[in-house]
Amino acid sequence: MRREDYLSDPDVAAFVAWLRPSLCESGAFNHSWSDGEGVWACTSIFDAYRGYRWRGASFSQTGAELLGLGVQLQAAYRDGDKVAFLRAATAVMRWGGVMRMKWRLDLDVWWESLPDILRRLAPNSADTEDLLGIPMNSAYTKVYALMLPGFPMYDGRVAAGLGHFVRLFLLDSDRHGYPPLTLDFSRSGEPRRNPSGNGVRLRSFALGDDREVRRARSNLMSAWLFSVISQIDCFGELPEGRRIRAIEAALFMIGYELPTPATPRM
Repeated sequence: MRREDYLSDPDVAAFVAWLRPSLCESGAFNHSWSDGEGVWACTSIFDAYRGYRWRGASFSQTGAELLGLGVQLQAAYRDGDKVAFLRAATAVMRWGGVMRMKWRLDLDVWWESLPDILRRLAPNSADTEDLLGIPMNSAYTKVYALMLPGFPMYDGRVAAGLGHFVRLFLLDSDRHGYPPLTLDFSRSGEPRRNPSGNGVRLRSFALGDDREVRRARSNLMSAWLFSVISQIDCFGELPEGRRIRAIEAALFMIGYELPTPATPRM
C-alpha cells in the first residue's frame, strides 16, 4: 500500500470526517490525567497541542532543541561521518528518554543500511509491503523523524492517543473487533495506554515476530493520515513546518494516560 492508496481508502476518509469536530472545537471532548507535575487537561486536539510539555519544555522550546539535533544528524549523515552520527543519535535518544531501550544494532550494519532505510520510509514514495528488516521502535522513530520530512515520531504515547480516537470512531460506527487495515495502528503494551475495549481490539506492537514491520507500517500510515489532518481548520493555519509535529504533540499528550474503556466519552 502506498500513500495514494491509503488516502483514497473510504475508511480513512470516514475517520477524518468523524475526527474533524474534535480537532479544533473547544469542548469537543474532555480528557485529563495527573502526574507528578499536576493535572493536565484538554478540550480538543488543538488544545492538547497547545498544552504540550516534555520535561518542563514547551512545544516551541522542544521544537528548537529538535531542530538543532536534526541539523547534527543530517550533517553527519551527509558528511559520511559515522561517529558523529552515532553521537547525534545518542543525543536524540537522551532527549527522548529512551536511552535504556535496545536500539543499538551493530553500528556498521545500521550505518550501511541507512540510505536504503530512509528511501523505503520516505512517506511520499514508501510502500507498506516493503518494510521487512527496518529497525523500528520508540527510539528509531525519533531519528527517522528528524531526517525524513513529514515522518512523525510514532511512540507509545502517540499510538495510544491515535488508537483512542480510532476506537471511538469504530464504536460510533457500530463496528467491533480489529480495525480495518488502514486504521490498524499498533499500540503500546502499557495498560494505561491501551485504547482497546468495548469490543474493539488494537494490536500491541510489543508482540509477534512481525512487530517491527507492524510498527513501521503504523508509523507510515500515521504520516499519511497526519498529512491530511494537518491541512484542516486550525492545524492548517499553523506554519507548514509545524503542522505534523503539532498533531504528533497533541496525541503524545492525550496518550499519556487513557480513560478506561468503561468510562463514557464526555
